[in-house]
Parts: sequence; C-alpha cells; structure tokens
Amino acid sequence: MAFDIVLCFITPDAGRVTGFLTAEPIPESLEEVTNARDQIQQRIGDMRYLSIFTRDVSPIIAGKNPTAMEITLPAGVLEKSVLISQIIEVEA
Repeated sequence: MAFDIVLCFITPDAGRVTGFLTAEPIPESLEEVTNARDQIQQRIGDMRYLSIFTRDVSPIIAGKNPTAMEITLPAGVLEKSVLISQIIEVEA
C-alpha cells in the first residue's frame, strides 16, 4: 500500500485550495507518512511558500503525458489560511 497526504487550505482570498503533498502516492509506512505530515504542520508558519500537487489529467497546454499540476502558495496566503490535512491509504 501507499499513502497520500492531502492538504486543504481555507483562505480568505482564494477560498479553498486542496492538493496532495507529492505528485504520486508515497510508498512508505503509515508512521513515516504521519511524521512527514506532522513536520509540515509544525513548519507551516515559517515557510516562504509551499507547493502542492493536483492529479488533474487535463493539461494546461496540449501535450503528451502531462505531469501533475503544481500549485504554489506564497507565504502571504499560508499566513492567512487554515490548514486541514488528511492521510489516505491508496493502492500502490
């Protein structure tokens, strides 16, 4: 099995922004994934930016085999946001 760390930011300016911490599920133990999530939560106030990923398959520009879209949240958005996180078990 693998795990996804889902991060949801509720912001006064952008509304709700949700994404995955990594572009692909993490093939580590639940304990390691939980530690990674806890580190993000502890350091969120000191970050200058944070990038999260969507798994939307529709590319912004036409092309073959698009990678996951990346959403970068600057410190100003992070400072004003409420963070909700969740760990989801997925098939590897």
